Amino acid sequence: ELLSEASLRDMHDFRTRADAVVIGSGFVRSVRTTLETNGSGLPKIVVVSGGRFPNIDVDAFRTPPMVFAATASDLVGRRSVVLPTPDGLKVDLEGALQHLGSEGLLDVHVEGGRALISAFDRLGLVDEYRVYLAARLAGGRGRSLFDTTFATMNEARPVEVTEVSQIGDDLAIH
Repeated sequence: ELLSEASLRDMHDFRTRADAVVIGSGFVRSVRTTLETNGSGLPKIVVVSGGRFPNIDVDAFRTPPMVFAATASDLVGRRSVVLPTPDGLKVDLEGALQHLGSEGLLDVHVEGGRALISAFDRLGLVDEYRVYLAARLAGGRGRSLFDTTFATMNEARPVEVTEVSQIGDDLAIH
């Protein structure tokens, strides 16, 4: 793990306050851990597009997830919704949020992966970011938080930092 135990506990505590946690199908494949629900038993929500739903063990979820898919052939599980974009290739994320809201799931956290986070960001659907910065120095080729690129720092989008706190050896930035 890159983050300290204290940061992982903080992240888990923050997650349990959410009504729903949105994760992408690629993130499900990479996590390889039990995907926990919050204390009220609400499921994590898995957003699926293009038939990429992973072949996972249903026991990885304590509660069957709600699955949003672009086509009916992508559906898995009992709580599934077909919600394609007009081109039929991806999940309509704005429609997914509206659907969650209609079910009373208003505090929604998007945890990953980076393609899903980037899609929410591009559509202007993010109200707040919570980013953990591990106390690590690394060189070489890493992966960014987003799947977008820019040629110079002048092209990077500015953000407002409202809070920075130290958790263990790490930083939490809001």
